[in-house]
Amino acid sequence: MGSQRKAKRPTANGKATAKRRNKASAVKPWYARRWAPDMSWYDDKVALAFNTEEDIDAAIDLCWSDKDLRGVPRVHVGEWTMIVPAESLPFFQKKARNFTVKNVISAGDLSPEEMAKVRRGESLD
Repeated sequence: MGSQRKAKRPTANGKATAKRRNKASAVKPWYARRWAPDMSWYDDKVALAFNTEEDIDAAIDLCWSDKDLRGVPRVHVGEWTMIVPAESLPFFQKKARNFTVKNVISAGDLSPEEMAKVRRGESLD
């Protein structure tokens, strides 16, 4: 009984091929994916302010199901607003609905007076 080789599996075109050994190896590692794993990796961010709960829910679904947006990092602020990397904006503009784009300002860029307004819940406009 010596060592026996496994027979190659026939394919639709009639040629024999070796069986794929590790299907999981086709999954890309995190660094080969489109999006970095965390918002802190992005310098430019935008806020997407949605008009309704249904609109933001649809956008969140895109973050899980759409091939271009899957895995995009996001931070939810307020009821219907999320902050995303600015480079994801064209994808949201094509696929999401009913939102307004707003600038995101770092707390370090605010004067003490502006920071006091933010803490009181007042607008900077």
